[in-house]
Amino acid sequence: MNNDIESVLYTQNDLNNRMDEMAAELNKKYKGVIMENNTRPAWMADPLVKEIPQQKLDFLGQIFSEGHGKSQKEMLSYLMPMMKKAKQQNLTFTPQEMNAAIAAIKKHSNEEERKQIDKILEKSKQNGGSVPNNPTA
Repeated sequence: MNNDIESVLYTQNDLNNRMDEMAAELNKKYKGVIMENNTRPAWMADPLVKEIPQQKLDFLGQIFSEGHGKSQKEMLSYLMPMMKKAKQQNLTFTPQEMNAAIAAIKKHSNEEERKQIDKILEKSKQNGGSVPNNPTA
């Protein structure tokens, strides 16, 4: 029975090592979007967002992680219920907070992701959404 436990522990250790390797590969691929400890996106630790309360950062982090990789159309459809959820949780964002968060996200995104963010922001403006003035990285 002791060998079984050692075998499981060894397998778990191998899995942990592989997960660390995968996190490092993703971090390299996405140029800092994912932190090495695989717990928070790098933009959430950026000095640009240091004044934003953690609850708000967590909410934005959820939107970012669940929305990552979605098309523009999918993302706009995804954002509508998330905005309703924010309202239910009494989460409101000042224009300064939104500018800071968007700038930090763009700063830690690759060129393709920045273009998609800009397209989504522009589409939101066209649909009457309140989007801050084109924050830059």
